[in-house]
Amino acid sequence: MAADVASHAEVIRLASERLPFETVRLSFAGPLQQPPFGLEQTSEPPHHTVWLPREYDDATLQQLVDLFGPPLPRRAVEDMEQSASG
Repeated sequence: MAADVASHAEVIRLASERLPFETVRLSFAGPLQQPPFGLEQTSEPPHHTVWLPREYDDATLQQLVDLFGPPLPRRAVEDMEQSASG
């Protein structure tokens, strides 16, 4: 989640027209900025690009996958955020 976006639900709301997936996996910016990866805001928030090292293997890709939580229904994340703020 970008530091300039208030919640995971806000990221989902902003990206929902471009990313119409019903399942999401959440992470935070901090772990994605740690080597061997990089994180760069490449457009309007919440759009960021996760950079991989020039050379990577299956272990590196698994390391990236492990930085994200389990798959969640998008609606459940939206509902969790609404419950927390209300």
